Amino acid sequence: MLAKSIIDFYDNKNIFITGATGLVGKSIIEKLLRVCRGVRCIYVLIRPKKGASVAERLENLLSSELFELIRHDNPNLLNKIKVFEGNLTDANFGLSNNDLQELITNVSIVIHAAAAVRFHEPLKLATEMNVIPVIKMLEICYQMKNLEIFIHISTAYANCDMGVVHEYVYPPSIDPFKVVDMVQCLDEDLLNLITPGLLKSKPNTYTFTKQLAECIIHENIDKLPIVIVRPSIIGASVTEPFPGWIDNFNAATGLIAAISKGMLRSMMGDYNKSANIIPVDTTANFILAAGWYSAGTYGTKLLNGNLQIEDSDSSEFDTKNTVVNNYNQNHSDTSFIPVFNCTLENDKLTWGTFVKALLPRVQHNPSISCQRFPNFHMTTASWYHDLKWTFSHMIPAAFLDLLQLAQGQSPKYMRGMDRLKDTVVRLSYFTLNHWHFDCNNKSVVWRAMCEADKKNFNFELSNIDWVAYLNVYHHGTKKYALKENTNIKSFSRGKRLRICYFGFRYLSMIAVLLFMMRKIHVFNGIFYQLLKILVRIIRLMRVI
Repeated sequence: MLAKSIIDFYDNKNIFITGATGLVGKSIIEKLLRVCRGVRCIYVLIRPKKGASVAERLENLLSSELFELIRHDNPNLLNKIKVFEGNLTDANFGLSNNDLQELITNVSIVIHAAAAVRFHEPLKLATEMNVIPVIKMLEICYQMKNLEIFIHISTAYANCDMGVVHEYVYPPSIDPFKVVDMVQCLDEDLLNLITPGLLKSKPNTYTFTKQLAECIIHENIDKLPIVIVRPSIIGASVTEPFPGWIDNFNAATGLIAAISKGMLRSMMGDYNKSANIIPVDTTANFILAAGWYSAGTYGTKLLNGNLQIEDSDSSEFDTKNTVVNNYNQNHSDTSFIPVFNCTLENDKLTWGTFVKALLPRVQHNPSISCQRFPNFHMTTASWYHDLKWTFSHMIPAAFLDLLQLAQGQSPKYMRGMDRLKDTVVRLSYFTLNHWHFDCNNKSVVWRAMCEADKKNFNFELSNIDWVAYLNVYHHGTKKYALKENTNIKSFSRGKRLRICYFGFRYLSMIAVLLFMMRKIHVFNGIFYQLLKILVRIIRLMRVI
């Protein structure tokens, strides 16, 4: 039965969240503390990283600009966060027996948001981060006596080899547990060698392993209350807790940062294809709303927006090997699991709109560290992109490296361009292709929400002004991701770079024209005739 409101559902609940230091995880935590103030405790799993202890990483998390409103209004709310030191790759996440028992006894809501999101991770690491932790989490959930809902954060592109993506789990091309066995048994070099054959039509290990995780989760739906949420490309916040917040360089944010710095000037892409970017705050809102709805309707089918009763088996069973056994018994049945595509439902935001809205803003107010006048375009012609990449990226980088060597410094620009090229090549799969995402189930959740919930947990995207949003996105990228002082305006820098950019282009054209005049005498008369016409036009304009 549905709780009266989303706030009521999370009231007095103990929640376990993985991926708390990631973009989505910390957004969910902030939203819970700021709006669902009755939540009892939020357990988070954090590991030491790069010399920073768990306590230091938690302090860095809570000192983020994201939690500014909470620190100002009611800092005591932050005390509801309890951190456990652990690692997703360890048995039982590396939790002590006492910590694990506390989770099993107290937790009623699990949100699994941790993942390796970089596209180019080796299959071994991607599996260890995106598949095996799901198995471990399910095994822990089986022991939770008070579990109301397990929310798994997947990706809308888990089935990117499908043109139309419906809200159900698609059968995998290979048994997920066979992949796990290979990862655990094979040498990493051999695993890298066979990876392309395993991926088949998948573009990268990220989408491949996220689909495997969905399939494992699906086979446990008859024993656990589970929901899968599939966000598309996650961008800066649109309103909450303030517009423009973003703190990583994944996907679209990396593009905006590279364009703003004048580094990225060309990539493969189709202006007519949908840029399925959704704000991080609306994503967090929908995840919490989907958890509320799915917990209240567990045991029902959500197909094409219609509810149907589903019988469930409530018998007791041994938790050991339950996850594997369920997959072996049920892997042929992909008929039902609560799946929600959290994506744009129309093509209002295309890559053409993205570039058209963003580029003037970036050129007017580029990054403070920008060294070249920002200019960027997408093309579907690979030969033209290769030509542009050579002349706009590689040749300038080689020239700068020569200057570095002349000054006795190590070259770095060519290596940087190689890394940038690798990134844009991997992203181009998503800028060249188009998907239609079925969002019927998402609409059902919206219709079930009361007016207060629609205000507090708004995830409606149809009313967003995308041009205004991209302006805010650019500002947020500079302020929160690039850590630039936005009080120092870079308008004058943009003007100087514009003068240098167009001045160089015009001087180059004049140089070519003068060279042609010296070689072909007929151009001599044409040049002076054009010069006379230009002088007359200027005089006429002065008179007018």
